[in-house]
Amino acid sequence: MKLIAYVDESGLPTRCSAFVVAAVWKIVPPSVSYYQLGAAALLRAARELGMERARELKYTAARRRGWEVVGKIVRDIAREFRVDYEALHAEGPFDRLRALAAVARKLADGARSAKVCVFVIDEAPLDLSALRRTLKSLIGGCDLDVKVKSSGKIAGLQLADLVAGFVREQCLKGLKPEL
Repeated sequence: MKLIAYVDESGLPTRCSAFVVAAVWKIVPPSVSYYQLGAAALLRAARELGMERARELKYTAARRRGWEVVGKIVRDIAREFRVDYEALHAEGPFDRLRALAAVARKLADGARSAKVCVFVIDEAPLDLSALRRTLKSLIGGCDLDVKVKSSGKIAGLQLADLVAGFVREQCLKGLKPEL
């Protein structure tokens, strides 16, 4: 089996700001590509939001359609995929790696049943070798593949963007994210 995790962030890891890293992931048969996983869920989300013609589904555009609609879509995503996140009060850029590592720790139990672990991370300024070392030490026994991609062509990254944005906004409102 193969674990495919899409990881995105919301907010900036700058002094005194809310920062969220979210992972949308699933264990799938080895033949499933990270390009195709999540495409059907993204299409359903775009239809519900009335954004079928959008090139890319982003939380900042989706939230204009209404808080309740986005909340329902995020809950639908959480029913189809596993969702983990780390929300923190950032102090600086090093918090990006710290939050990614915290999310990876939450994924570690799921990774035990997978022979291959594919992490698809939205483009961000990261030290990729440090990230790979950190993930390898946390995930352990699977063949690890870390990819940094643009969310424009990867449906799963767009789902992770919706989740991360929703969780961050709930945190900013003082609510506990209900997924």
